[in-house]
Amino acid sequence: MKRYWLLFLPFLMAISCSKKTAPEVEENISFQLNTGAVITSAGSNQEFKVTLSSKMPKSGIKIDITAAEEATGIPVIPQSSAISSSSIVTDCLVQNLPRQKWVVTTVKVSSANTPSNNVTQTFKIVYK
Repeated sequence: MKRYWLLFLPFLMAISCSKKTAPEVEENISFQLNTGAVITSAGSNQEFKVTLSSKMPKSGIKIDITAAEEATGIPVIPQSSAISSSSIVTDCLVQNLPRQKWVVTTVKVSSANTPSNNVTQTFKIVYK
């Protein structure tokens, strides 16, 4: 009987060690902006909100905002550094808008843990 137990014990250990939990798969990022496709701003800065419509990743999200003049492609700098958030609604700002020039603002939202899980939206803005 002892022999059978010694033969059976390694088999049990192999089975118990092979059980692994499947890694949690993040839902694809999706978000909404509270802006239209085209905005007229009364000042050189424009606030807007990013609302996450997908499930929040466990590690949160990162929001990158870039802006460039539409006609020339010249970057509008400086813009805020990336925003880390674990909130469904995040306040954001595009700043230093030049007068009378259309600016294309790009908002990229990505998972803080999985940067390849990202999505981008753009809108145009002009400071009158």
